Formats: sequence, structure tokens, C-alpha cells
Amino acid sequence: MSYSKASYINQINDVQSLKMKTLARSKLFDGEATTSHRTRINEARRAARDALATARDAKSTAAAAFQAGARCEEAVSQWTS
Repeated sequence: MSYSKASYINQINDVQSLKMKTLARSKLFDGEATTSHRTRINEARRAARDALATARDAKSTAAAAFQAGARCEEAVSQWTS
């Protein structure tokens, strides 16, 4: 398989372009590799999602308890009035 001079130059330019993009990305993420960055971000996102679900459950439980307490107080006030 033979390559033309233009094809060879295009391959060199593609490699140089990739190296430049990799260097720019490396500076952006302080040298952190894409896979470890993606893993770290996904783990943080999952932890935040789980914390939000826990908070929503706690809010729902607290709201239900508050409503039950309010109904109980209303019932007691009707008996004592």
C-alpha cells in the first residue's frame, strides 16, 4: 500500500492536531486523563443524585408527620372546645 505525499502530510497534520487538542485538554483538566475525570464526575453526580433522593424522602416523611400532627391537634381541639 503506497501513500501519496499529500496523504502522508494529512496524516502528520492529523496527529499534530490530536496532540494539540490533547495538550489543551490536559491543561484544562490539570493533566487528569479523560477516563479518570469522567469516572470522578460520574461518581460525584451519582452521590449528589442519591443525596437528593434521601433529602426528598426525608422531606416527604416530615411533611406526612406534620400533616398527621396537624390532624391530631385539630381533632383534640374539637374535643376540647
